[in-house]
Amino acid sequence: MRFPPFDDTPLPHPHPTPQELVEPFVSTLLALLSSARRPRCVLAFQERATAQSETFVQEGTLMRRLEEEGCVVEEKGKYDAPGAKGLKTKMYLIWVPAGRA
Repeated sequence: MRFPPFDDTPLPHPHPTPQELVEPFVSTLLALLSSARRPRCVLAFQERATAQSETFVQEGTLMRRLEEEGCVVEEKGKYDAPGAKGLKTKMYLIWVPAGRA
C-alpha cells in the first residue's frame, strides 16, 4: 500500500471556533435525542462568553439553535458554580417531543 507524501502545510484554521462547534454539537444531540426511546438530556451550562468571545459560545446561541431544531429546552434551575465564585450554573432538561423526527 502506498501512502501519499506527508503534507505538513499548516492548516489555515487548526482549531475550530466555539461558534463552529455549535452545529456539530446540536446535530449530535439531536440524533441522540431522536432515537426510538426518546431520551432526555440534562445539560449544565455556565455562562462565560461575551459577544466577542473567542473561547466560549453564549448560552442563548446554543439554546436558540436547539429550539430551532425542534428541541424543548426547559431551564430547571440556577445554582452557584462550584469553584467559580460569582458565576452561576444553569441546569437544563432538553428533549425532542414525540412526533418530531
